[in-house]
Amino acid sequence: MARVKQWIYGDRLSYLLFEPISRRSALIDALPVLSDSYRSFLTSKGLSNQYLLYTAAETSDVSDIAGLRIAPTSGERLPQSLPLGETILWTLPDAAGECCGFRCEGFAFTGQWFSPGALLYLTTVKEPSPALLQSLLELADDTIIYPGRIVSGQRITSLGQEKAIAARETSGRSRNA
Repeated sequence: MARVKQWIYGDRLSYLLFEPISRRSALIDALPVLSDSYRSFLTSKGLSNQYLLYTAAETSDVSDIAGLRIAPTSGERLPQSLPLGETILWTLPDAAGECCGFRCEGFAFTGQWFSPGALLYLTTVKEPSPALLQSLLELADDTIIYPGRIVSGQRITSLGQEKAIAARETSGRSRNA
């Protein structure tokens, strides 16, 4: 089973998804300022980084860490799946090519486009794209969501928790209307 290491820089979050047995990893939404910390962790665990994954088209490259760079770009298709030892990462693509997500084994990495407490807002304004949001909503309720930034001190959430917040808010509005 894959594991997740989270880094915090200000309100921004980045992650390393790794398999302890195969020793393969994928760095997600890496920040150049944390390069030394990433390298130190990779070395201490004896990990071989396979991918530098980004959830937004506008990224700051971490060029001093090995791995195939994958980011959404208008006009280019993202790979549907990415092998990481026994773990398979699946992409959650945005039709416009401006953002994406990655999922595997009960985890979803959403970057800045989906933050804790955002489900109600995103379903109301229909952003980023209905297809991207729909692909996230089709995951199991116990899927742990790793966002790209901290919101009100919250660094992770679950799809079930997000659905409950949205349902509670929607129910409260309809009673008050």
